[in-house]
Amino acid sequence: VAEQDDIVTVVVHGEVDRDNAERLRIGLRHAVGRAVRTVVADLRDVALVDAAGIAAFADVASAASVAGVQLRLTGAQPYVAKVMAVSGLRELMDA
Repeated sequence: VAEQDDIVTVVVHGEVDRDNAERLRIGLRHAVGRAVRTVVADLRDVALVDAAGIAAFADVASAASVAGVQLRLTGAQPYVAKVMAVSGLRELMDA
């Protein structure tokens, strides 16, 4: 986790699955609570996201919206980007 100006960046590594999605959700929600304007989840080192991971990102997106904080998902590998997009999270992803 890194903070610069009004942006909190969270670098995510490995697989986001049922074994760790809750821990990620909690961490990203804490980042939303600390952010002034934007939380960026850097996904360049994420090889897999399963349904539990998608649910965690969707939950954090909802919490960010309520808090008036923008959530951005960046650097997703092609497979992860496709899974996120078809799961309704396309609008959060950087092109």
